[in-house]
Amino acid sequence: MQQQVIFEQFFGNQQNNVQEQHINPSLQNNLLVLEIVNNWPFVRCLMLKHQEGRLQQVDVVEHDWILFILNNQIDIESFTKDSFLEKYFKTLQN
Repeated sequence: MQQQVIFEQFFGNQQNNVQEQHINPSLQNNLLVLEIVNNWPFVRCLMLKHQEGRLQQVDVVEHDWILFILNNQIDIESFTKDSFLEKYFKTLQN
C-alpha cells in the first residue's frame, strides 16, 4: 500500500491520467505507408504468405499493414518501395 502512495505522490493517480489518444486518420495512413515502405521486403513476404494462405500469426502492426493494403486494394507485387511511396503521395495531392 505504501508503494502505491509513493508512486501517486510522484506520478499522480495513473488511472485518472490515462487519456485515449486519437490520431487523425490521414496522419495514421501516412504513418502506415512509411512503416510499410520502411519494411518493404518483409511486407512483400508477408503479403505473399497471405495470398498463398500460409500466414498463421501476425502482430498488431503487421495486421494494420495487411488491412491497409487489402482495404485499398493495393497489388504490392506491382510496386517497388519507391514507386509505392510516390504513388501514395500523388494521391494525397489530388
